[in-house]
Amino acid sequence: MSEENKSNEDLRGGETPSETPSIPELDRFIFKPDQFTGGIVPRKLSPPDVARYLNDRIEANEKLRTFIQVEMVANFYDSNEITKKYRGFLKKAESDEEAIRRSIVIARIIASVGNEEDKAFVRDYYKHLVGKVSSQDEFSDLILLHDVLKLGGDSGAIRSRLKTRIEELEAKKDSDYESRLVYLKFAESISNQLTRAEKVGVIKDEILANPDRKERLDLEIKAYLGIEYGYLEFLQTWSARRIRQETWAKQPAEQEFRNDERPLQNDVVNALRDFLGRLESFSSLREEERGSATLRLLRAIKYFE
Repeated sequence: MSEENKSNEDLRGGETPSETPSIPELDRFIFKPDQFTGGIVPRKLSPPDVARYLNDRIEANEKLRTFIQVEMVANFYDSNEITKKYRGFLKKAESDEEAIRRSIVIARIIASVGNEEDKAFVRDYYKHLVGKVSSQDEFSDLILLHDVLKLGGDSGAIRSRLKTRIEELEAKKDSDYESRLVYLKFAESISNQLTRAEKVGVIKDEILANPDRKERLDLEIKAYLGIEYGYLEFLQTWSARRIRQETWAKQPAEQEFRNDERPLQNDVVNALRDFLGRLESFSSLREEERGSATLRLLRAIKYFE
């Protein structure tokens, strides 16, 4: 067993091998985000230190906004080690919208960075959350969890709950203008969001099922850049994580835990460079789209190198 694997096991078991690291950048980003930098995760931090920080500093009663920031950090640094503690935050005791949305975000964190056992836990908790949601924000958050779990067309429960909610709102839509707006949001926006989450699950499954590493990397880069794929609200974050995970092991089934040594990093960098050289061949790209894709590729190459 490597030292890295020992570290992962220790942290996933709830142990902290050293005192909580001081990371002022995370203090600001998580607890005091501002409108200008609140969406930009601090870069160049040590992933094991970030995981220890998230294990030690975050407790179940943090505000929803805090967990939204934690989600961005955990996703960016692939903080596999935090799932055991965070699973303990979910006790099926949500009493209001803030608590319901907080639990949904915590569930997304666990499902995003966790292993198959963690995902199975969240799939079970998802069933509980379906019965709790009623507001537009709650449904929107839960649909994002549906996507993270890659449930795709396995959407009977949430479809049924959404149908019931729309029928409740339809009965009130003629009473006043605000009620009609809420009804239309559910009947159009929320329904469409769920439909897109259902469809994108098929795309993810197809990419992951490709056994050819080079071809799969090419598809993941396309998804990351939005080339030949839509559903950017679901695919862009997912594909960025997939590209990082391709540096951990050769096949998706083996890419369960973060490997800080990145043994297959050269494969990923070469794939990114090759794609950069082929950007001109995508005739469907407008000039500004090609410029944006070039910038994203260069940033990705810099990240890995």
